[in-house]
Amino acid sequence: MVMVAVGLTFYLNPEVVRLQELAFATMETEAKKSAYDAFFHYHWIARILYLINLGLGTTLLCMKVQKWVR
Repeated sequence: MVMVAVGLTFYLNPEVVRLQELAFATMETEAKKSAYDAFFHYHWIARILYLINLGLGTTLLCMKVQKWVR
């Protein structure tokens, strides 16, 4: 979980922001489309990793609560 969070924080999020800024700054239609495609590709990867982290955290929390209840 920590490695996923570190990867998201220090690599993937800055890259997504850079690609989003590039897409907004570009006026050419073809370059804008290319920048948006790259942005959405990275954005989907980030979403999936956030959902995986959420699932792992929820599982860990359930395991801890189950241990406390016993």
